Amino acid sequence: MPQNKNIEAGFWAFSLDRYARPGVGELCIELQETTGADVNIILMCLWVAQSGRQLTPTTLKQMLSGDISAWHREAVVPLRAARRSIKVWNTGKDDPQVNALRDKIKALEIEAERQQQRFLAQAVARHFETTELHRIDAATPAILAIENLTGYFEVLTPNHQPFPHGQLKSLVEKCID
Repeated sequence: MPQNKNIEAGFWAFSLDRYARPGVGELCIELQETTGADVNIILMCLWVAQSGRQLTPTTLKQMLSGDISAWHREAVVPLRAARRSIKVWNTGKDDPQVNALRDKIKALEIEAERQQQRFLAQAVARHFETTELHRIDAATPAILAIENLTGYFEVLTPNHQPFPHGQLKSLVEKCID
């Protein structure tokens, strides 16, 4: 279990660092809004690639179904919707008590996202122990990141909707060292 805690902390630290880089947060939100992508899974794809590993479509499908997806849909998304609604409602009013409530909801939303990342890190840790998550020594982290993200977006949009190639390439350039 201590090893899982290190993995969880490492993923969270990676995510905070990358999301804070210039343009990354905005690009992640754009992908979320235009494609329905989950920012935490985008960051997970990058984090796994940074460690020299590739996610298979099977692994991605497993992570996108079940408890992790339910948590995102039932905990993260409603908190995000509440925070955004309050922001719109308070536009032009600038009520300090409403702003304080919005800040509390934002803190809960961030904590819900952190819990989702914990669940994702645990799933990745389980897959590190199987052949489903491959270590590819010959491939660079940037190549692995593109492959992980491509696999995610192929699972996310199986009907071959417009694919965000340029956005993914830009994200990898900003996030992979």
